[in-house]
Amino acid sequence: MKKLLFIIFVFISTNNIAYADLNTLECQNILSKSKTNIVYGQNFAKEEMSPNIWLFFQKIILDKEKLNIISVDDEKPIREWKINLVSGEAILIPMFDPSSKWLCKI
Repeated sequence: MKKLLFIIFVFISTNNIAYADLNTLECQNILSKSKTNIVYGQNFAKEEMSPNIWLFFQKIILDKEKLNIISVDDEKPIREWKINLVSGEAILIPMFDPSSKWLCKI
């Protein structure tokens, strides 16, 4: 019983640490007023495409001022965000549609 409680305790404590340093952005398209949420960390990023439907990004480049995230399929980019974390200005580059300008806030 003690071993089981120890394993559960370790799992819960490490599970919380994995997501402790994630950030959330609320983004809105400047022209269409569409909204999306982006959750990101140093090695993790996902976008809420519609309620409870998330797209995960495989390439994440994060520094103090910029966040670039890219979702790929068959080694081709299918969706890319370029976000200025200081100003909130963002560009979404989907695979088949034209690029669009967004405004993101923490």
